[in-house]
Amino acid sequence: MLSKILEERSLIKRVEEIRESYPQKKIVLCHGVFDLVHPGHLNHFKQARSLGDILIVSITSDRFVNKGPSRPFFSQDHRAEFLSSLEIVDYVVISDSVSSKEIIERLKPEVYVKGEEYEQFDKDETGKILEEKQVVESVGGVIEFTRGFRSSSTHLINRSILLGNSEKSKWISELRSRFSIDEIVSHLENIKNINPIILGESILDVYTDCTPLGKASKYPLLAFHKGETRNFPGGSSLIANVCASLSGQSELILVLPETAREAEDIFCNVGPGIKPIVIYDHSSQVIKKQRFIDLSSGSRVFEIYDYNPQYFQEETYEKIENAVKGSNRPVIIADYGHSFFNSRLIAHLENLNSFIAVNTQMNAGNRGFNTISKYGRADFISLNGGELELEFKTKELDYPRVLPIIMDKMKSSFAVVTLGSKGLLVFDDSGNYSYTPGLADKVIDKVGAGDAVFAVASMLAFQNAPIEIIGLVASICAAQEVSSLGHKSALNLVDLKRYIKGLLG
Repeated sequence: MLSKILEERSLIKRVEEIRESYPQKKIVLCHGVFDLVHPGHLNHFKQARSLGDILIVSITSDRFVNKGPSRPFFSQDHRAEFLSSLEIVDYVVISDSVSSKEIIERLKPEVYVKGEEYEQFDKDETGKILEEKQVVESVGGVIEFTRGFRSSSTHLINRSILLGNSEKSKWISELRSRFSIDEIVSHLENIKNINPIILGESILDVYTDCTPLGKASKYPLLAFHKGETRNFPGGSSLIANVCASLSGQSELILVLPETAREAEDIFCNVGPGIKPIVIYDHSSQVIKKQRFIDLSSGSRVFEIYDYNPQYFQEETYEKIENAVKGSNRPVIIADYGHSFFNSRLIAHLENLNSFIAVNTQMNAGNRGFNTISKYGRADFISLNGGELELEFKTKELDYPRVLPIIMDKMKSSFAVVTLGSKGLLVFDDSGNYSYTPGLADKVIDKVGAGDAVFAVASMLAFQNAPIEIIGLVASICAAQEVSSLGHKSALNLVDLKRYIKGLLG
């Protein structure tokens, strides 16, 4: 039996053959992720099939699925295999595009079918359905909408996270009792168009696959075969990307050497909505953190920091100060301890009338010298448990007792403490705190999780959101960040709201 799963080129050829041999037949196209097929999908396919003669289902490839942490739940191959087993489906194709517009243009279906929830174009926050309608009509087709039984893969998958986990189930119940979904969504809407200013080291995160060959013949070390290398913009660029995905825009101050045109391309194109302000300084450098990954296990073999810590020229600091002067937007300070911030710049930032958010990261490159006490003022601070232990020089910490001490000293209104897989704590200046459990279903790469928390929590704190909502959204964004190797595209506001509705609905 011939496979129903075809590559796009083969499917286009097959459709052309059908049209040539049977010109009266109508091609019907359904497109989606179809991560967890449920009765609502089956109803959708049955109605779609009744509108024509050949039913094609195109599915979004894994790399373009952006529905929340641990998504897709099933890989593109597994999703395609399941859909092809349905008798009602004639062909399945994996679409390696960010939207369905490309596959519509190539297949030119007579009928394109969506669920009834997309029928009111003015309520579609993504704006994609109207674009899809225009593309369908441009190739001579029509768009139709199915009705009847509905469900949601996102809701089913998100709710499965809670099964067998009493802590998370209790947390969800308490959250529901205090806040409606509409109330949570309204706080998310408040971060639209904030346009924060982000400054700090832009780090190039480099991932190189490798395969062990065995012990070297002349030395007691393990030899590896080098594989593919991928570059991801990290550090302040990652934070700017998260902010722009949710707020719609952000301003990123970059300090780069004049010779780093390639790096400028990488950092300036991290995502839509980011406005880069590039300051050139011959004493600056592109900070590279290269991680060698065992291809079979995903384990880190070793890591290299490629940088030479040194402060910028005085005129560079003057340009940075002028870039943030007089702004009433929040200023998000990502201090990775690699000599971006000197005492002059810190003093200038502390004296701004703007909302200031600060994160001082502890990493292998700053040897424990980069602590939050470098700063005298911040409206919002973010630390992990290890950074807090370093600050108080003890591993025995009572967080509800020690956080108010730092917050009072720095005149902070909000603070977040991240605890890895255990979740996070959010504090306000009234002595209240809220615990949010970790929501990651799978952890592939922890790099960037703290940055994602810092980015979204800063914007919500700027809008004085309740600490429980700050914790919820921050934990979701962290789970999204750890679910893939490197920095996958951040959750946009629409998908974040869908995820929350699926989790709490």
